[in-house]
Amino acid sequence: MDENDLQHLPCEGGQKKKFKRCKSKKIKNSSHTAEVIGVLQSLLIDKAFCDVKLETDDGTVIHGHKLILMSASPYFRIMFNSFEETDKDHVVIKGISSTILKLLINYIYSGEIILNEENVKDVLAAADLMKLFYIRIAYEKFLQT
Repeated sequence: MDENDLQHLPCEGGQKKKFKRCKSKKIKNSSHTAEVIGVLQSLLIDKAFCDVKLETDDGTVIHGHKLILMSASPYFRIMFNSFEETDKDHVVIKGISSTILKLLINYIYSGEIILNEENVKDVLAAADLMKLFYIRIAYEKFLQT
């Protein structure tokens, strides 16, 4: 439902009023996003409702939810919409170590990334591949410290 739909919700007695506008006020739950992200993290930790397994070159399998991955990364959006992986629940991700992929998946589910001198270049390369653009900003901040 978009904002235009919300403006035309029933007003009095459950009937739409075409010419008379109801007084409305948009109310935002400031903790909603954090709560939803917390639930998504719990689902990932519990491997609940996961519909994809990402396997790295070393054989490590990382679980995920296609919808969450697609919502955060154009790389996954294209993968799960346009390529043979669309109907697969097991995908091999080549050229990214399991450590780096775990960091990126955690970032997708939490918005947090751990950078250090040992991983920063590999994280940046993988983030660029997955089009996780905020990580480039984090990388630049990391270099400034």
